[in-house]
Amino acid sequence: MATDLKSSVDALQSTVNSLKSSVDALQSSTSQLPLLYALALVGIIIAIIAVILVYRKIAA
Repeated sequence: MATDLKSSVDALQSTVNSLKSSVDALQSSTSQLPLLYALALVGIIIAIIAVILVYRKIAA
């Protein structure tokens, strides 16, 4: 009985450790997201400015 309980606790501990390492990996990936969003926003703004300049040159 005690051996079954110990093996269950050990299995649960290894599952928790695996989950913790997965959460740590996920947090390190999501820490890069704000930089990615900022670069995308800057790229969109540059593209809009380029379209406006090209349109003004065609219209002139």
